Amino acid sequence: RLYLRNTATMTTFRLVATISDNTSTTAQTDVADSSLVTLGPDTEENDRVPSTVRFLAWHNSRMFAADGQYLYYSKVGFPEAFDPDFFERVSPDDGQSITGIRVSHDVLLIFKSNSTYALYGDDPQSWVVRPVSKTVGCTSHRSIVSVEDKTYWWSEQGPVVWDGASPPRLFGKEQLAATIDSSAINTARLNQICAAVDFPRDQVQFWVPGVSQTRNTIGLP
Repeated sequence: RLYLRNTATMTTFRLVATISDNTSTTAQTDVADSSLVTLGPDTEENDRVPSTVRFLAWHNSRMFAADGQYLYYSKVGFPEAFDPDFFERVSPDDGQSITGIRVSHDVLLIFKSNSTYALYGDDPQSWVVRPVSKTVGCTSHRSIVSVEDKTYWWSEQGPVVWDGASPPRLFGKEQLAATIDSSAINTARLNQICAAVDFPRDQVQFWVPGVSQTRNTIGLP
């Protein structure tokens, strides 16, 4: 491939011709600047995933990766090829950190400490990030599980379920009120709660730290 940049009018290189036989050593082309639309590669577009990343999710043929601040995305079909300039900031002024990501109902859920967002669309030029809930977030990415068209996770207010259509529903007070308040679990360690789907018993099980405990000691089916 031959890339060209008109130094008087362009700041980036553009694809101008392709040598298809893979052996020719010369090429001639005559193309107007306005016809050059395919950007050439830069020196960073195939970088590794940023070292600060904590969460990964494969969605619409891209690898999405998130740290506490940014949502990065790979090139289409290349899950290990990241450009540090390709990222989304999710409601950056709310003062909350990203706590997890998960694909559910054909969207990418982006969890923050006290809110939840979803990325709709499959192209960076047109996709949008919309709030799913501005009051319900996620305390631990290990608590996020999906089963039977529903996604479950643990929030500051207790366990949550989302069906993709209605707002996230806090069901802890209905089912587990006596076992999820501050007298029963260590609320300072909500970030270590984990969950799993128990298929034989048709249950979602959350594992939480009991009062004064530093590890998860209580199972809540």
